[in-house]
Amino acid sequence: RGRPAGDSDALIETIYQLCRLAGAYAGQIDTIELNPIAVLPAGRGVFVLDALILTTTQP
Repeated sequence: RGRPAGDSDALIETIYQLCRLAGAYAGQIDTIELNPIAVLPAGRGVFVLDALILTTTQP
């Protein structure tokens, strides 16, 4: 509210690429956490402020 429209296309692309990453490493990734994701004004993208990827332990 009261701010310019966020870059929803960039947010959608980020989520899509994250899904591709998870699919490419299915069975090897236990947890993916991006928190927070700053959505910049339209045309400016998104910025992940903190990320954590935990892998599974394989015997």
